Amino acid sequence: MKHQKKRCLVFLSALIIALSACGSQPSSQSASQTTEYTTEQKTTKNTTQSKETTEEETTQSKKEIASKKAKEKSIAASKEEASEKASIKASKAEESKKASIESSKEEEKQASIAQSQAEAQQASIAASQQASVAQSQAEAQQASIAASQQASAAQSQAEAEAASIAASQQASIAQSQAQQNNQTQMVWLTKTGSKYHNKPNCGNSNPDTSWQVPLGQAQASGYEPCKNCFR
Repeated sequence: MKHQKKRCLVFLSALIIALSACGSQPSSQSASQTTEYTTEQKTTKNTTQSKETTEEETTQSKKEIASKKAKEKSIAASKEEASEKASIKASKAEESKKASIESSKEEEKQASIAQSQAEAQQASIAASQQASVAQSQAEAQQASIAASQQASAAQSQAEAEAASIAASQQASIAQSQAQQNNQTQMVWLTKTGSKYHNKPNCGNSNPDTSWQVPLGQAQASGYEPCKNCFR
């Protein structure tokens, strides 16, 4: 924009000079020629200077444009490189995040498996303990039943032995009493009968001819008890 303004100013200056030269009234032909020559030289010089200025400005403008384009390319390349780096970084971050998530899931899975195994092991141990306790209880109950049966059998045996002893004692006592009775109890005998009586006048017995003897003696002599006296 600045170069265009400069060119316009140079062009206007040359145009003003030319118009000034054309509008003046020379006093003589020589002066007119001299003035025209001088004006032409000035115009040529100004035109040359203007062209040189324009070429310099054009060269400078091209350099500036090239520099600007180079800067823009550099900025664009830097932006593209930065964008590419950012994309790579984001991709790596995403991959790292995915790997972390997968690792976390795997750890949770392993932890869940380990927990399930531990729970199963605890359940197995608890079941084994319960089975052991139940077996111990069953064995204790069987032992208690066996002990109770043995105690009952021992008690029955003791009772039977006691009953046998008591019966034996009673039999012995009865025998002793019988023997004692045989020695102390007196019965009546008759001259013609084969029975012994507990009274002298039993049936047809004659009291005057009957006599008393110990029961044992009567039994030893072969006498039998009278059915009427000893029922």
